[in-house]
Amino acid sequence: MHKTNTSCEFVTQEYDIRASLNNLGFRSKSDTQVVKNKGTVRILFLGDSFVFGQGSRDEETIPFLTGKYLESSLSSPIETINAGIVGSEVTYEYLYLTVHAKKLNSDIIVATIFLGNDLADLDYFLWSGIDQNGLPTKIITKLEYVDSDGTRKMSNTPKRYKVPLLRESHLFLFLAQMLRSEERRVG
Repeated sequence: MHKTNTSCEFVTQEYDIRASLNNLGFRSKSDTQVVKNKGTVRILFLGDSFVFGQGSRDEETIPFLTGKYLESSLSSPIETINAGIVGSEVTYEYLYLTVHAKKLNSDIIVATIFLGNDLADLDYFLWSGIDQNGLPTKIITKLEYVDSDGTRKMSNTPKRYKVPLLRESHLFLFLAQMLRSEERRVG
């Protein structure tokens, strides 16, 4: 989960935006009350950077735009909750649902999966606790940590993410994938 009542800045060559985090740590300029207002349809969005809206202003995120569209189309008040977290994957969504989502009493839950990386990213996360059904109760990541001031940092970032030329080179990514495949075959 994110820090509450703050904002974070994302600066790249492509964009420079500030993302608002509300009283519960969700991406929004408006506070979210745990108990929803009577007659309101509450939609909880779970996912990674696409749901969070990395590179987008608060009012350009998928949950925000969905809420605006539905509000103009339906007679009931609509409340969307953006619980997207940059760099998360399906295990996070599962844990969020089992631990936190019930408290919000959402009418609809939209859990997203980006096939471009969410399934492959499962390799970076370890289930450090499991329940009687073999499902995760706690996850840790091999690549990141949160320091004492709550800042998320990469611990052992692969070179392909550190060096822009490598990160954006299709030839390098192809060769790196071939080498990893060969290492698995030999090892």
